[in-house]
Amino acid sequence: MGCGSSTLVESNIPPKYPKNSQQQQQQQQLQQQAPSKAALDKSTLVRYVEIEKEINRLEAMNVVQHLQMKWEELKSLEDDIRRLTAIFQSCQEQALKEKKDVDNMQEPSVRAFFADQNSFDARLSKEQEEFIAALNKQEVAQKELEEASSQRESAKVVVKELHMQAEELQKLYKEQDQILATIFDSKYGSDQEYRLEREHDVTCEKQQRISAAKARWQAARLLVQHAHSQLGYAVQRWDYICRIPAVNSQMRYGIATEVRNYLIAASTNLRNSQGYLKGIDFPYCKTDEVSTLERATNNIYGDMATTERHQHAMNVFRSTFQRSHALLQWFDVVIDKTIDRDLRMAIEELFAKKRELRIERVRLIREKLVELFGAEEAAAAGLDEDGNLTDARRLQEQLSKVNEEELKKQLENVKIVQPEKVQQSKEQEAAVEAAAAAADGDSKSADADEKAPKVEAVPLKELAPPPSEDQLFGDIDSIKKQYEIDMEEFQRAQDVNRARVEQGLQEKLAARKSRKARKMAQQEQTEKLLEESASA
Repeated sequence: MGCGSSTLVESNIPPKYPKNSQQQQQQQQLQQQAPSKAALDKSTLVRYVEIEKEINRLEAMNVVQHLQMKWEELKSLEDDIRRLTAIFQSCQEQALKEKKDVDNMQEPSVRAFFADQNSFDARLSKEQEEFIAALNKQEVAQKELEEASSQRESAKVVVKELHMQAEELQKLYKEQDQILATIFDSKYGSDQEYRLEREHDVTCEKQQRISAAKARWQAARLLVQHAHSQLGYAVQRWDYICRIPAVNSQMRYGIATEVRNYLIAASTNLRNSQGYLKGIDFPYCKTDEVSTLERATNNIYGDMATTERHQHAMNVFRSTFQRSHALLQWFDVVIDKTIDRDLRMAIEELFAKKRELRIERVRLIREKLVELFGAEEAAAAGLDEDGNLTDARRLQEQLSKVNEEELKKQLENVKIVQPEKVQQSKEQEAAVEAAAAAADGDSKSADADEKAPKVEAVPLKELAPPPSEDQLFGDIDSIKKQYEIDMEEFQRAQDVNRARVEQGLQEKLAARKSRKARKMAQQEQTEKLLEESASA
């Protein structure tokens, strides 16, 4: 039917009515549910095929998993905005305090405390430096808050679109269940259909989990790639700043601001990449390393004052740049060697199971058609005419392309933080470009990638090991265990039913339960997700 799981066996609840009355009631229900020629006409079969194709398409798009991923991102952004708002307000208060300290220094009563002008100038310079640092922290906090707010609005748009697609998928599952229930008298057509459906659900959920993991890892890698490029440019510009004479303070501050903006973008992209992979410990550019980078960014104007402080900041910037390159290598190994390999195997397994399930259902439907209309009408029903459904390889290629296109679309929805441009006059821009070109030994301008310093790749044998399968995809073994439990319960129910048949009691083979939440083990989780995402 679709991805998910359900419990087949009904609990042994004592009958609410006397036995004979209950048997009559069950018999009436079976008669009402039995398919008729009117219920099982050509249009019903056409609609069934249409539903099957649309379900295949939406499952290939992995809309429920992507909705879950984007909804978690949106909730995380809400938390970030609350945190950043508090930080920004604190920075505002600190900046006001530092401004007040600078203003107080100008009071005659304060000046009188200092023995000479040099002592006063040194203290005033210190207070002004602290004020500039506080203003910088305030600006950094404001930029991070504005960026998070922008990301939240973009995420809301994506959540709304995915919500509509996931809701449509649930409706299609329900309609498919209703048609099959009509055809098979609210039963499963055979033991084999039930087994194949459960096996299909297991393989489908496994494939969708791995596909969702790939989407998360690709999104995180894209952010790390941009952060790496931004860090490289910041390192190059920070290296150049020490060659500008101290008297040219306007140019120095302009470049320092440019470096600061690139570092803000890089650290935000690194943090956002970690947000896509909760539960994964990054071996490089860890959370504490990003915090160190952010502290260095906050002190950037003070760090350009002396050679020693400039070099200390450079060590932080260059180390983070080099480790971001190692992180990119690690991402490539995890995606190429583990996720892609497991995804290929999961896709092969899924489409083999889709084919088996469809063959069994077509066989069962054809038997019903023969029973109602005769062999000639059954042969003309056209259940096997659509090559997009009957040709397993063709179906796999078609839906794999849909999956790849959806992954590409998800990457386009990733919000990449770009550095804010520093506003300078044309004369200042020309001077900076000329000085940078002279320092680079190149008269042509270059983007961040081209100006990034070179970095040595980490040998593969020294690269950090990849995460475990459970860390990458969740507890996939639990899906298999639930399948085994379901099949054991099903077999016990079948044994009980056969014993009752021998005693002359006719019972249903198994109630066909609508599993609206194909992605999750319980339908309430998907319905809750849809309700929550609707609020966005």
